[in-house]
Amino acid sequence: MGERKLQISFSDNIKKSILDDSNGNVGLLQLIAGKVCLASGITDNNSRSNRTISNINSLANCRLQICRDLVPRYRLFSEKFSRGFNNEATQPIYESLLRICMKASDEELRLGIHKDIIVERLKHLDIEVNSPLSNYLKRIDNLQSIGGVSPLVLSYNTDSQKVQLVDYDLLFFRKYIGEKNLPWSSLRQY
Repeated sequence: MGERKLQISFSDNIKKSILDDSNGNVGLLQLIAGKVCLASGITDNNSRSNRTISNINSLANCRLQICRDLVPRYRLFSEKFSRGFNNEATQPIYESLLRICMKASDEELRLGIHKDIIVERLKHLDIEVNSPLSNYLKRIDNLQSIGGVSPLVLSYNTDSQKVQLVDYDLLFFRKYIGEKNLPWSSLRQY
């Protein structure tokens, strides 16, 4: 509908790329499409003819621009989450939870990572949890809220016992920002 109203069309490869990048998030889809239009010099619908957007480089540049805009959000998330509740005893646990979630596949984050899987991954990191892990997991929503992370990035569902991704922009961010630029890449190794 937007193509008709703006008298534009996206090439099939750009359209597919934008759809893939949005991960089902309409807001992200609109943001990417809008930035691609602006990068292609389309700022209005006053053209008398249909214009085609096919320059894949403009899409690549838009991806990087969006990622740069998201860096402060994910840096805040990473810092607040990894510090836990500013408690030295729990900080290694929250840092490790963040590491586990950020190393999880897109599929795992979409479906949620079960508490039992997290327990196994913590063992591989040699992290000892002295109380039930669910006590820590139940607090991750509050941890982000107190830290000013809004909307939430991750959430724990007590019914399914899974940590689930709430902010699907994270998948886009991880894909395009580059491994060395990930805010959580500097977490301590335990």
